[in-house]
Amino acid sequence: MTHNLLRNPGFEDGAYPFDPQGIVYVPKEWRLTFREGEADKRPGQDRPWGRPNAGCLSPAQFPPHEWAQFFEGESQVLWKVWTGRSFPFSITLSQTVALRPGARYRFTARVQPDMVEAYTPQGKVYSANPEIGAARAFARGGGQSVDMDFVKVGALPNGRYSPVALEFTAPAAEIEIGVEAYGLFGIENLCFFFDNFELVEVALPAPPFTAPAGNLLASGSFADGQAYFADEARAVAVPAGWLLEVRRGRPTAVLLDRRQAAPADQGRLFVVGDYAWRVASAPFEVRLWQAVSGLSIGRNYRATALVLPEAADQFEAALTVQAGERGFSTGWQGAASLPAGRHSRLELSFTAAAAGVSVSLELRAAAGAWLVDLVALEAQP
Repeated sequence: MTHNLLRNPGFEDGAYPFDPQGIVYVPKEWRLTFREGEADKRPGQDRPWGRPNAGCLSPAQFPPHEWAQFFEGESQVLWKVWTGRSFPFSITLSQTVALRPGARYRFTARVQPDMVEAYTPQGKVYSANPEIGAARAFARGGGQSVDMDFVKVGALPNGRYSPVALEFTAPAAEIEIGVEAYGLFGIENLCFFFDNFELVEVALPAPPFTAPAGNLLASGSFADGQAYFADEARAVAVPAGWLLEVRRGRPTAVLLDRRQAAPADQGRLFVVGDYAWRVASAPFEVRLWQAVSGLSIGRNYRATALVLPEAADQFEAALTVQAGERGFSTGWQGAASLPAGRHSRLELSFTAAAAGVSVSLELRAAAGAWLVDLVALEAQP
């Protein structure tokens, strides 16, 4: 859950020249845009936008007493964008990443303004004007844009790094992630430093849910932690009390134990109890099912499944109850109602037309996995 999804997030992998003159260098894997001319000027701006200078710098290009200020932790490279007294600048630095639609992510950029009015023997004299510049993070894709408000200099103090962070739900499989920054008024050093960008998936809170007290299915929440193998290779574990039909692919399946999961994953993977069933392949379609008897004909019942898709794209699930000759189904549900990366509920109600029914959870995906936390059948008042 803490894997950084960005390429070259700390700029250590080098840079490429943006222009033949070598005035602007951009970190590899990143894309730079900037404004020029009179369009989209900001309040108080008295000159047109111009092309800034930019480049990746190492500690060797700073005096030793500034290393701790500009290079955090083990960082050995930063990216700097600046002009002097010439003209204002407005830039974006971004890259396109593949994400799971519906999953939740957090993007963080470390930003340090260096808005210097003057250099004196006693040190830098920073601008006290909060309107002199600002920065923000953004995520754009699928026809949608999630832009945080600009954070102005002051809230982003000169002389030290501050996080500019954005948390968002991915609206599409390809998202442009980046930062936007501007500096407005000509001073000795109109400048931003950037370093240590990070994009991670974050766990979504599980929906409020209480397991039914009267689940008519055997091991509906897999609470006994027992499973059997449905294949000789022992790659497909099936929870005790359940049957598995493999319709497509050669999936693997395992019964997960909360106590063996990493602490960061426990809240993400488990909602009802201490066990969950996970099936994965590329591609696959399976049916997990169980027959139950003893229903009262004419009584109302509700079937529920709590599922979490870990697939990147093209995934669907359906919950079905077959009662005699009558069938009831949620139909195939995809990312619109079952967003990737979080638990969602499949639910249907029916009136028993027979004393015996079969309850089936059907899962399919082009790639990735499904996680099942609960399947339940309960009588309604």
